Amino acid sequence: MIHEVPHATEPLMITYRLLPFGVAAACVPTLFGQSFSDQAATAGVTTTFENSAYAAWADFDGDGDQDVFLGINGGSFEANDILYRNNGDGTFTDVAGPAGVLGHTALSFQFGAAWADYDRDGDLDLFVASSLANELFRNNGNGTFTDVAVQAGVDLSTSPTGCAWGDVDSNGWPDLIVSNWNAPEQLHLNQGDGTFLEVAGSAGCAGGNAPTAGVSFTDYDGDGNLDLYVSIPGLSTQNTLYRGDGLGGFVDVTTAAGLLFDSSWAAAWADSDNDGDLDLFVPEMTPPANISGRHYLNLGNGTFAEVGSASGLRFTHVDGQNPRGSAWADFDNDGDLDLYVVFNITSSGGLPATNFLFRNNGNGTFTDVATGAGTADGSFGNGVAIADYDDDGFLDIFVVNEWTFACNLYRNLGSTEHWTRLHLTGVTSDTHGLGARVGLKTSGASQLREVTGGGTGKSCQDDYPVQFGLGASSIIDELDVYWPSGVVDHYFNLPADEALWLWEGGEVGTAFCGPAVANSSGVAAEAHVWGSTRVADNALVLQATHMPPQVFGYFIVSATQGYVQGPGGSQGNLCLGGNIGRFGSQVQLSSQAGHFDIAPDLTNLPGLGAVPPGATLHFQAWFRDKNPSATSNFTDGTAVTFN
Repeated sequence: MIHEVPHATEPLMITYRLLPFGVAAACVPTLFGQSFSDQAATAGVTTTFENSAYAAWADFDGDGDQDVFLGINGGSFEANDILYRNNGDGTFTDVAGPAGVLGHTALSFQFGAAWADYDRDGDLDLFVASSLANELFRNNGNGTFTDVAVQAGVDLSTSPTGCAWGDVDSNGWPDLIVSNWNAPEQLHLNQGDGTFLEVAGSAGCAGGNAPTAGVSFTDYDGDGNLDLYVSIPGLSTQNTLYRGDGLGGFVDVTTAAGLLFDSSWAAAWADSDNDGDLDLFVPEMTPPANISGRHYLNLGNGTFAEVGSASGLRFTHVDGQNPRGSAWADFDNDGDLDLYVVFNITSSGGLPATNFLFRNNGNGTFTDVATGAGTADGSFGNGVAIADYDDDGFLDIFVVNEWTFACNLYRNLGSTEHWTRLHLTGVTSDTHGLGARVGLKTSGASQLREVTGGGTGKSCQDDYPVQFGLGASSIIDELDVYWPSGVVDHYFNLPADEALWLWEGGEVGTAFCGPAVANSSGVAAEAHVWGSTRVADNALVLQATHMPPQVFGYFIVSATQGYVQGPGGSQGNLCLGGNIGRFGSQVQLSSQAGHFDIAPDLTNLPGLGAVPPGATLHFQAWFRDKNPSATSNFTDGTAVTFN
């Protein structure tokens, strides 16, 4: 498992509002060779005897792998919600009891769950929409949670059906939307002091008394403000699209946007055609008895065109079955997004309810490959949530099935295609990047992703890291992160097949003593610094890049700058002077891409002790080049001023 910050050969940070990212290159359809294996039993997440409702992925304990919360729809007078902690070996352990998130002890129904860092303390908290009283579990940072819903003012329940987080007023604090059945929606604005203020009526998104089922935030028009889509299942009701003003207000633009009279349990947003804006899939309820699916292409001017019949996402299915949720993901890592759709049955239907996996052909059309891929299921589906639970670079599928059917954990068996996974850390924006967009270019093709806070897959939540398939490209030519604060960070020439960590504002160090001398990898190694320069945060990361693969190295630190040529001029330059401290206890082995990083303890740097605010320190990395003809064993230097 590799958790690294990215390398930027041309570090640049520009502040401006969000603009469309770009236009994709044409793709040629290829055969879908992806296959999956249901690992639910092996992983320990079957839940055969529970009435499973909705799933939400998140790394709640900060150990680098994805855990999953599973809400249970009643069926017992005992609290029985589930929190599966990822053991890092392909298995999970239910820790809901000791963690304190079992839920209500009386018979209750959970109708949605979503994770966000509502108190901005760095770890993820959990909201559960429940029929008895909503729950807001504050993460204590030690593997346990405390329900603070009453104190926060979000406990009152009016038959909730779903929930999602998003920063609707653009102040860096995540807000909460809760959908209700036959009651107005609730929009809880985060006050930044642990409490929320319910404002749906004045904000213009209460929606009346329609039987709402799902809610999701997105920025469909690319103006930097979150918009809201509300799913309303019923033959005489219509889903609603609200345009946000960035200040917490919304206007109904459903008709103006060109959306049809749709009714569904959920909806899913993504850039399905790689043209730089977000498109919409609505798993439309039936009738018509066996026809479903609306595929809306974003025209880039605030309106949409429904193209489902041409794209293959308006499709026939077994009569008496209904779609419940859907999720976009690049399952084959070929650079475009595929779509998974979950079905269950109506009162007139019968089992099995077959799910669909639509492979993106790269030419505007989709083909159902679920049977061949091994994901057709055949149970009573309630929702779907996507995550790379085994950390192998290929996205897996968790299907939530109602009692008495076991849930499915479809492990993606992978391919030879490349990938990248991005962990976003906001500074001014939300700490986990809610609302951020990431644009990526490889070999002339463009892709776009958006970080959302739940409401996908029918009140489920995909994992937070942003993942791209890169196809045959082993290098990311350009990557731009558009933060909700308006900051845009640009990165160039990033490696593939690694998890990268990106902080809002980009690199915080200033390079000196360079360029470094080329080593046996053919280029010069570089030192970079990311994270917070505030001593009290103790959240700095040092990274060395462009070294040969699988070589040992470490960082050194000094309060002064120097410039000493290595022996015979062949080993590069020592860029530090004076009293030099060596991070000897943090010797690293570089990755296959020639990277390593450390997180120094600013309270006790080697040879220097605690860093005083206002100090400027200098960092450099040394590494052992295995090639006897190596020309350098040093990176350049980087200087950091602390506050």
